[in-house]
Amino acid sequence: MMTLTGLVGASIVIFSTIKMNDINLYSSSLGFSTLLNAIFNKRFDRRYLTWVIGIFGTIASMLGILDNFIGFLIYLGIAIPPVAGIMVIDYYLLKRDRKELETTRAKGELPLTCEAFNPITLIVWIIAVIVGWLSSELGPFNADFGVPALNSLLASALLYWIGMRWQARIRGVDTVQFRKVSHSD
Repeated sequence: MMTLTGLVGASIVIFSTIKMNDINLYSSSLGFSTLLNAIFNKRFDRRYLTWVIGIFGTIASMLGILDNFIGFLIYLGIAIPPVAGIMVIDYYLLKRDRKELETTRAKGELPLTCEAFNPITLIVWIIAVIVGWLSSELGPFNADFGVPALNSLLASALLYWIGMRWQARIRGVDTVQFRKVSHSD
């Protein structure tokens, strides 16, 4: 860069890289602040979060995190789609909480209660992630069977539908409902 454009061109590249890192650090601290506030219902000072994230990022960079970045993205591509599969089946096929959602939508509000914990979703998600992992090149068999993200999505949708219908049949109800909590709890 220095030989092509001189000091001005090299300075532009250096300062734009610093600015991009600054923007990434700011957005990361904002995201973590929101996440921690949602989890612990407590405000965290973004200045300290920025320092912690910056130090952690620098250490991770020195340890060679970029060498494993593609694998990390593949794992994310396997782990996130099952959530969508579960949500689609829950809303469109099982139609759980449909009446409550329609009532609150008409008022322009969110429902006052939500499910505290649905063990079937967690079990299905774990199984779907394993299915996606086993069908990927990262799995123990180095299998390249289909598209791992699509495999995990379809596995979660099918297993969630089967699990919820099975649970409804055991309980003798049309729609399974787990314990609900208020948003203020």
